Amino acid sequence: MRLLHCSDLHVTDGPRLADQQIVFDAIVKSAIAGDVDVSLVCGDLTGTQVPHVATTTERTVMCDFLQRLAMLGPVILPRGNHDDADDVLIYSRLAAKFPIVVAVEPEYVTVPTRAGEVDVFLLPWMTTAHVGAVLGAAGVPLGINVVRSEAMRLFAEFIEQWVAASPRRPGVPRILAGHAAVGGARLAGGEVLLGHDVEVSASLFGRLDMDYIGLGHIHLEQSVAARAFYSGSPSPHSFGEPGEHGWWLVRIGEPQTEGDMTMVRVPSPAPQVVTLNAVWDVNDERWMLDRDPDDFLAGLAGAEVRVRTHVPEALVDSVDADALVQSLTAKGAGRVVIERKVVVAERVRSTAMAAATTVAEQAGATLDMFEPPVDDQQRTRVLALVAEVAAACGFTR
Repeated sequence: MRLLHCSDLHVTDGPRLADQQIVFDAIVKSAIAGDVDVSLVCGDLTGTQVPHVATTTERTVMCDFLQRLAMLGPVILPRGNHDDADDVLIYSRLAAKFPIVVAVEPEYVTVPTRAGEVDVFLLPWMTTAHVGAVLGAAGVPLGINVVRSEAMRLFAEFIEQWVAASPRRPGVPRILAGHAAVGGARLAGGEVLLGHDVEVSASLFGRLDMDYIGLGHIHLEQSVAARAFYSGSPSPHSFGEPGEHGWWLVRIGEPQTEGDMTMVRVPSPAPQVVTLNAVWDVNDERWMLDRDPDDFLAGLAGAEVRVRTHVPEALVDSVDADALVQSLTAKGAGRVVIERKVVVAERVRSTAMAAATTVAEQAGATLDMFEPPVDDQQRTRVLALVAEVAAACGFTR
């Protein structure tokens, strides 16, 4: 059985929409070329708000994408944290050759494919409140006030018991498609995911009797357990997500046999996103870039470039970045986004602050600048606390 695994599409009305449509065409073409039997689209379909209700344009693009995939085989779609629950259920009603299965609560389904049946566990995004509600509906007397640590423990127990309650059927593959935060997972900017609302441990996924676990939520592709993978996003959605993006084509063979799974990474045609810093040189009256654009943009034709411009406050009205945009566009940048940072000159905020020589005088001068004015009692309390902290820190003046 052959699988497509992608996630975190975030179709968004705006300047990146045309690039995203090219990416979706590439995903469908790869699915056709790979003779895919079932597609896992693991949440966060449209927009960037939490949650997001799709615009008409976003929904049109998404419907077309899902219907094309459903010509090849069933589409499995767990709700992501950016997906509005009612909004995302619309896709399950689309007319298609194969079913588009959407889950907003944990759900176990068996779906037909050209290669035979497949058992699928859908694990949508869950918060502490969701977990409490699900467990409460199952008879656990916790309600929605369950604390996060307890929610995580009980949620892990629920997943294991949920999977164990549906024994493996001989010859039928078992897949889990989820949108979840795995503790310790790496983020697209290099951070490590810790302290999220409801995390699932990588060891839990390693214990589940599955032939493949496809995950969404983290935009950086990675393995979190022997058979559990984030596909990453097929397009960058912020300038904190540089580098290559893509999706997985997966082949699983006879269940529980050695060497029964192969994976191919399909690179995305999405333009990369990169950042440059530009400082206005007052003496030479020109922009100074932190990197040579010729070297930097070599091999990055069509990239979206964010330029952080640093302009002295006194020149804000006389310096613009039009020439800089034109220069980078001529060197192959697909789109240039300017973020202007004004370099503020130092100034004295009040005569009293300028004359202040002790911590108490500086604190008093600061309080005098508040609007509305600080009353006498509050002023006395604040100055006493400032004196206490100053003494504790060793400031004697």
